[in-house]
Amino acid sequence: MRRKLYLKKELLKHKLNIKWIQTTLLLRQGVSGLGVVEVIMILLVLVGLVLIFKAQITQIINSLFKSIKTDIKSI
Repeated sequence: MRRKLYLKKELLKHKLNIKWIQTTLLLRQGVSGLGVVEVIMILLVLVGLVLIFKAQITQIINSLFKSIKTDIKSI
């Protein structure tokens, strides 16, 4: 009886180990594709934000350059 329970336990461990390995392999294969999709989505969001706030970004950059010019003239 003990031997039978031990064999069932070992068989279950083996099956779980196989499932773990299969899941790990699937995740490793999918991660590279998922990373590409994430990067593309982030780039699209950034481009959208730049288009929405184009005027404000331009004002900030222009004021920075004016500040740099006046600081250079004072040196």
